[in-house]
Amino acid sequence: MTIRMIVTDLDDTLLRTDATLSARTVEVLSRARAKGAVVVLASGRMTRAMLPYAVQLGVTAPMIAYNGAVLAHPESGRPTWSMPVPAADARRIAELAEGLGLHLQAYCDDEYYFPADNEFSDRYAAAIGVRGRACGRPLTGWIDRSCDKLLAIDTPARIQEVLPIFRAELGGRLNMMTSRPHYLEFTHPKATKAAALDSLASGLGVTPDQIVAFGDGQNDVPMLQYAALSYAPKNAKPDVRAMASAEMPSNDDDGVARIVQALIEQGRIGKVGAW
Repeated sequence: MTIRMIVTDLDDTLLRTDATLSARTVEVLSRARAKGAVVVLASGRMTRAMLPYAVQLGVTAPMIAYNGAVLAHPESGRPTWSMPVPAADARRIAELAEGLGLHLQAYCDDEYYFPADNEFSDRYAAAIGVRGRACGRPLTGWIDRSCDKLLAIDTPARIQEVLPIFRAELGGRLNMMTSRPHYLEFTHPKATKAAALDSLASGLGVTPDQIVAFGDGQNDVPMLQYAALSYAPKNAKPDVRAMASAEMPSNDDDGVARIVQALIEQGRIGKVGAW
């Protein structure tokens, strides 16, 4: 079947460990776009933290941000579709996080907020290139609106320790995932990369068997299972690799570019007619 859509996660999948795109990746995805394939970026990142990569790649299709809670236009950054966490659930997450002494960030209107600057907020800002806003008080007293996503940051051991507590309290009401060992993310139960991808692909008349997906984290699993053809990099955990069609070289070895180049050489990349 002809591949008409290429959807890929960013961190630890398309991006190298230093959060950059290789020249080979840029060149190969440009060739795929020239052949008419739609290239879609899908990340847990906020929209603003994805935009520089969309510009570098020349991607013009809507981006899947916040683990699927938002579809956003890559030029304006404005959402075209969203599924946020209700304010009441966001406040309950904040209550639990405060009781457990966790650093928590709430994402609203493509900004993110936290009680006070600390080592976790500093490292996060350095990693994504966007600094958040310290609201100067606990998030339980600040959250008065729905949030696209909430993110707890701590050591990997601490995240694994608190995850069962959140699942016991909110497991039936929210999606919870460890996108990275030190990140615990919360989104609307119907907000997944697969749900956002289905909305986008359906609008273009693209079916799952015409999509190739790439991802390394738990938040990528629904997307990897949605696409008929999917790859997890060698650096992904075994349980994620098991959910993909096949394994590919690591993010530092241009895994996505290698697979897309092979598909191009096999004549399997085709035109959608938009973007």
